[in-house]
Amino acid sequence: MSRTMIRNLVLGLVLAASAGVQGLYAQRYPERRVLRAGNALYEQENYPEAEIRYRKAQEQSPTYEGLFNLADALYKQKRYDEALNILKQISRDEVAGPHAPDAYYNLGNTYFQQKKLPEAAEAYKNALRRNPLDDEARYNLAYVLELMKQNQDDKNDQNQNKNRVNTEQMMALCLQSGMTVQEDCAGSDVVVVNTCGFIDSAKLEAIETILSVAELKAAGRVGKILVTGCLSQRYQAELLEELPEVDGIMGTGSYGDIVSAVEQVAAGQKFSRFADISGPVEELPRVISTPMHYAYLRIAEGCSNRCAYCIIPALRGKYRSRRMEDILTEAKALSNSGVKECIVIAQDITRYGTDLNGEHQLAQLLQELCKLDFHWIRLHYL
Repeated sequence: MSRTMIRNLVLGLVLAASAGVQGLYAQRYPERRVLRAGNALYEQENYPEAEIRYRKAQEQSPTYEGLFNLADALYKQKRYDEALNILKQISRDEVAGPHAPDAYYNLGNTYFQQKKLPEAAEAYKNALRRNPLDDEARYNLAYVLELMKQNQDDKNDQNQNKNRVNTEQMMALCLQSGMTVQEDCAGSDVVVVNTCGFIDSAKLEAIETILSVAELKAAGRVGKILVTGCLSQRYQAELLEELPEVDGIMGTGSYGDIVSAVEQVAAGQKFSRFADISGPVEELPRVISTPMHYAYLRIAEGCSNRCAYCIIPALRGKYRSRRMEDILTEAKALSNSGVKECIVIAQDITRYGTDLNGEHQLAQLLQELCKLDFHWIRLHYL
């Protein structure tokens, strides 16, 4: 027998033995064959069929690898809640061992897709605790934390701008009632402090302002103190208890009651009013307090996004759009008064109109605003 014949015979025996082992392996571990079939379908981006194979493999013999692959297939189909439940199960189980860091990483990615930034950040931190060398988790964590900071800064900026509009409305109502409005606190019968209570720095600034006015009151330089806005909405009971110098408080749904509030406080009566913060937006007059070349135009109030890190819905109520005709009437008055830059504000301007008729109406509103004599129309924020 030639060497070639011997070599071919040996090769044939090896291939036969290999096929026999694979056949025996497939018989003994059928779930592995199904799992590999799922992986092949996953690589072809046929995620629904891959999911079916992964579920079948789990029915035959549950494994963390199969669970992990199933969660990944669900994630690719944007079925985030189902993926989350599986990934939480893997990440909580210490027996998962090497799968746990990846489970936490994918958990972070899934939370991110759902815009749940604090949960995503915590998941990435857990991934890093179990695998400190995971550079992708480290990068994603830094990105999420930066987004959270940016979102807080933007929301605080928006909230302060809306507070300015509310202050302008209260000033207009007081002037219409015959009261005198002045910027300097000293000599005032009633000082109105309109506050922001969204982030810690804004809360601290509001409290420091109240305390500085309280010192003027103790010195006899001002009469009464009335606190309005987000801080009073958020800490209704605490404000009067912790700051006895305050004579009255109003929530964010009560700006239209400013005249009666000032009158009662000035008369020596305690005042506390918190109207429905999710009621219709009040159409109130306003006095422009910005330089005359620009002004803010509020098109909606409140927010319905319910972000996990944000308290705005609890301070300002659900999202309520103003009627377009009311907005345009105010915009025309601003344009006629010489305003050149119109800054459109709301907590989420892209949602404008959806609560009125179910349709997005921002584009239509902007088309109408562009017909007015503004040089610039700025959107805060998309």
